[in-house]
Amino acid sequence: MPGDALTPHDAIIIGAGLSGLRTGHLLAAAGHKCLILEADSRLGGRMLSVGASAPDARSRFDMGPAWLWPAFQPRILRLLAELGLPIYEQQATGDTLLERSAHRPSQRVATITQQPASYRIAGGMAAMIEKLTAHLPQGDIQPGLRVTRVEMGPNVMTVHARTTNGRETTFQGRHLIAALPPRLAAETIVFAPALPPQLDHAMRQVPTWMAGQAKYLAVYPRPFWRDAGLSGAARSAAGPLVEIHDASIPDGEAALFGFVGLSADQRQVAGPAWERAALAQLVRLFGAAAGDPAAVHVKDWAQSPLTATRLDWPPLTSHPHYAALPDAGPVWRDRLIWAGTETAPEHGGYLEGALEAAERAAAAIG
Repeated sequence: MPGDALTPHDAIIIGAGLSGLRTGHLLAAAGHKCLILEADSRLGGRMLSVGASAPDARSRFDMGPAWLWPAFQPRILRLLAELGLPIYEQQATGDTLLERSAHRPSQRVATITQQPASYRIAGGMAAMIEKLTAHLPQGDIQPGLRVTRVEMGPNVMTVHARTTNGRETTFQGRHLIAALPPRLAAETIVFAPALPPQLDHAMRQVPTWMAGQAKYLAVYPRPFWRDAGLSGAARSAAGPLVEIHDASIPDGEAALFGFVGLSADQRQVAGPAWERAALAQLVRLFGAAAGDPAAVHVKDWAQSPLTATRLDWPPLTSHPHYAALPDAGPVWRDRLIWAGTETAPEHGGYLEGALEAAERAAAAIG
């Protein structure tokens, strides 16, 4: 396995989500030797696109972040142009449904045009991950390696990782870039010497964006709801889906997706029953045709141990205020560098924040 010879890297990046990959992309372009370690067998982190019945790569639906707002997110727009990836506007033509009770008919209202407009990436968010991966030198990314311990040395640090079958391996690097949620790092990685108590405490207090959420998506051959003048959007006080949108692929398969309003604890107690209730809700709202999807996809991020900890299960009531973490202390200062959207002061929690953090991390290496 590359890296076993302990050849020091300029930087070892933990996490192959958008921020980790973009950091590696920037460092490689600057001539740095870096290595990206990813605990999962797939790349992308919370950027997860799932396929439907069609083999066309365009027919992929996002179960993590789905939208971008080019009007105020210049980094993501520049990156997509650099990678040659087209975007398309979120479908919003037609009426929105308001459901106040599962026992009363929903109300139709004119859809309010969102400003600024939201867009999706053709091929799903996975298309961006694939393009970034293709731009990195071969061998710079190693999936299936979970970092368990980092030891600081005089000139280099040693990073211990474990494969999915339990094999231990080590790597050495001059800098460590943590491109994973701070809570996850605090819960799963041992730092030697220990990080300052103030930093460790702050890491555990940072909510991992989207980690407590679940999404439900139903795929159909065509967007039949548009025949009735509906946009595919709905808001519900009855649930279990509290917000529903049209996730159809232009000139491709159709889909409705919804954010689940049940908390992580409630979903665990309900089990598969909440998924059946979600399909029944789509039938209530959009008619009998909604009850026969070609495919159903569910992603409960709270059940992903590579994304969420138990601290992330309580639902968020508002968008957190994200900021840079406290000083790492004299031993780790300038050697441990934080990336990941939760450390971006300006656009934390968004894709733009992941790129903001990546740019800051790459600049810190020089």
